[in-house]
Amino acid sequence: MTHKELGVVPQKPMAYLAGAITAAKDGGAAWRADITPHLINLGYQIFNPVFDQPRLSGISRELMAAQKLTDSEGFHKSCKKVVDTDLEVLRSSKILIAKIDEAVLKGAGTFGELTVAHLYHIPVFAWISLPGGANDLPDWALGCIDHYTVHERDFYKMIPSAEALNYKMHEENDLFDAWLSDN
Repeated sequence: MTHKELGVVPQKPMAYLAGAITAAKDGGAAWRADITPHLINLGYQIFNPVFDQPRLSGISRELMAAQKLTDSEGFHKSCKKVVDTDLEVLRSSKILIAKIDEAVLKGAGTFGELTVAHLYHIPVFAWISLPGGANDLPDWALGCIDHYTVHERDFYKMIPSAEALNYKMHEENDLFDAWLSDN
């Protein structure tokens, strides 16, 4: 299913918010809620999987939790649909914003999203909130990140406006035109 078939037709450049959900104490909601107004002010439309993913896939977290305990085949199908939905939206995004903390290390979703963003030349900006900073992050994941900080105060400052990002991508990235022709 394409992002258009999912009903995701960005009016502005899409910012995809990646980070722990299942293993996060608050389901990953707080940091996403905190950064969303800042990203909107920078000119982005937001994909927040905490709220948007269940709406697009039709699969609630409660359903998945129940399936995990009682219906492994149903749970597998739900997982596939969630992954397919998230990755389709990510492909239509212009920037990936990630918070990488200890909860991320307990799952695989954020690492998959970082890899797909790297594959499609989607810039990745990350706040690495781990005790050892970037040294605690798997090498592969670090290689998929374009810009990172270990300080929350710097996280907001390093994210470019949608206009600046668009200019930078057109001026500095030879692969951008090839990427556009594929989408």
